[in-house]
Amino acid sequence: MDVSLHSKIKVAIIDDSLLSITAIKKLLEKFNDTIDISFTSTNANDSLLQLSNNKIDILFLDIEMPLFNGFEILEKIGQYSFLVVFTTAHENYALQAFKIHAFDYLIKPIEKNQLEDIIKRYFERVNFNKKISLNQNKKPDSNVLEANGRLIIDTHGKTFFVNISNIQYFKAERAYSKIYYNNSNILVSKNTNYFEKLLNNPCFYRIHRSFLININQVKEFVKKNNSYFVIMNNGDELAIAKQNKKELLSKLQFQN
Repeated sequence: MDVSLHSKIKVAIIDDSLLSITAIKKLLEKFNDTIDISFTSTNANDSLLQLSNNKIDILFLDIEMPLFNGFEILEKIGQYSFLVVFTTAHENYALQAFKIHAFDYLIKPIEKNQLEDIIKRYFERVNFNKKISLNQNKKPDSNVLEANGRLIIDTHGKTFFVNISNIQYFKAERAYSKIYYNNSNILVSKNTNYFEKLLNNPCFYRIHRSFLININQVKEFVKKNNSYFVIMNNGDELAIAKQNKKELLSKLQFQN
């Protein structure tokens, strides 16, 4: 990852388990050229003091802790500008985390590729925000979480709950994606590569650089003048890149 044009990310880790802190620190060792660990803490009161005395970019925060839980710590410090990545062994806090605009929600044990994705998205966000400041007509950033078979999307001042199984396809709109589901669509400030990695689902296949489709929502496969298309359940007709035709047919269990 080329970070030569960026200053290092200042990171803090708050967790009542020293073993968990050590595990995250070990995973972050790979990114020493990208991040600085400003502080770690296992104590809620110490955490509040450290947060008031240190300017950080990303906080890795456990939820279930003695004295104050992770949400209560954030409430006590009031306004903050850093991004919050919750690290927990529990899935049932995902919606609450989303409501406070968590940057991510990681279930322990945490893997190295998850941290790499967070760092990459952090720099993407920084670059995006720089573009926003240069052009106030840019569309607002979107916050997206995947939990319990749904995408929870916070964008344009609204929150959308989209069942992943109901998504027809994602359409690339430059740095954005338009999500088509049921008879609706949402424009989100994440590219289709982001959703491909987020879902990591064999039911979603990229048929074209512009289209990431849910193969369970394909109604027809058609050929027109030596070009190939799929017709989705919502009636939309999408072009298939020729090099992707064979694999798509295999996934759809069609015969040539």
